[in-house]
Amino acid sequence: MVVVGIDLGTQSLKAVVCNERMDVLGSHAIAQVTAYPRPGWAEQDPRAWERALAPAIEGALMAAGVQASDVGAIGISGQLDGCVAVDTHGQPLRAALIWQDKRAVAECTRVDAARLFEVTGQIADASHMAPKMCWLRAHDVEAARFHQPVTYLVERLTGAAVIDPAHASTTMLYDLLAGTWSEELLAAFSLEASLLPTLQPATAVAGTLTAAGAELTGLPAGVPVAVGTGDDFATPLGAGIVTPGSIVCALGTAEVVGALADTPVFDIAATRAASDPWRALAEPMVETHAYPSGAFFVENPGWLSGGAVRWAQRTFGFASDADFDAAAASAPAGADGVTFVPALAGAMTHAARCTG
Repeated sequence: MVVVGIDLGTQSLKAVVCNERMDVLGSHAIAQVTAYPRPGWAEQDPRAWERALAPAIEGALMAAGVQASDVGAIGISGQLDGCVAVDTHGQPLRAALIWQDKRAVAECTRVDAARLFEVTGQIADASHMAPKMCWLRAHDVEAARFHQPVTYLVERLTGAAVIDPAHASTTMLYDLLAGTWSEELLAAFSLEASLLPTLQPATAVAGTLTAAGAELTGLPAGVPVAVGTGDDFATPLGAGIVTPGSIVCALGTAEVVGALADTPVFDIAATRAASDPWRALAEPMVETHAYPSGAFFVENPGWLSGGAVRWAQRTFGFASDADFDAAAASAPAGADGVTFVPALAGAMTHAARCTG
C-alpha cells in the first residue's frame, strides 16, 4: 500500500507518493496561476486546482512505479487563509480569494483588534478568512458555505465539509482556548457557524473518494481521505516538530518561522513594557494557532520568500534558476548596501513589517 499526499501550494499543486514508512517514492507538480485583477487583489481558479489533481497524481505514481490500485489513503495540505465560496453542492461560485488578497481591509474593523487577539491569538488582517467572507457577502455572493483551499478540495473529493482546529485557528473566528467557533466573533462579523465546515481532527478520515472524487483524481472510489491541515502546520509536522523545544523555518512562496508551546502565547504589548518600552508600543510579533499534534504553534509569517525570488527572476529577465543563482553568487557581500523588503504581498505582524 502507498499513500498519496497533495500539497496545494500557491505556485503549484504537487502530489507525492509515500510508502508506509513515509519515504517519498515519487512526486509530480502542476503549475498554478494567480490573477491580480486590481491592486491588493489575488485570485486563483478552484477548478484549476481540480484539473491539476489527476495529472499530478498520475505523474507521481509513474515516478514511484506503482499503480492507482496500490493507493490506500490520501492526505491533503496546502495554502492557508484563502476563501472559496461554494453552493449547496460544494461547487465554486467564483474565483478564490487567496492568502495574498488584501481587499477586505475595511471588514477587519468590524471587530476590536485587542479583543480579537485575546480570543484567537490572531492579528486583525485582511489576509484572513473572516473579513474575506464579509467582503464576498457584501458583494452579493450568496454562498451556502465558505472554504479554505484545502477544505474545498476535501469536500470536492469526499462530499464532506470539514476543517481541522489548526486550519480553523487562522480564520479570525476560532476561540483558541475553548477549541470551538467563537459565537462572539461570528456575531461581530455577522456570520453564522453553518457557513463554515465542521470541526474535526486533522488525522480523522473526512470520508472516502466519491465517484466524482475518483474522476478528479484518477484513483478508485472508496479510498479514504484525511481531513488534513494547512501548510503552516503540515510542514513543521512533517519535519518532526511534535513537541516543544525546536524552531522551524519553512520556506515556500512565503516563509514561516515558528515553534510549539504547551500553552498559547499571546504577544500582548503590555506584557513586554517593563523590559522593552519600545516594544510596548509595537503590534504583536507572533500569532498563535492550534496544532495537529496538540499544543500550540507560535509563528511569525513572512511575505514573501520563494515568491520574492520568483518575482526578482522575472523582473530582471533571468531565463532560469541557475542564471539567477549565478548572478546572486557574484554580488559582493552586503550587496553594496542594497536592502530588499520582501513585502510584495503586504505584511502582517510587526516584525514582518520592519525587517528587510
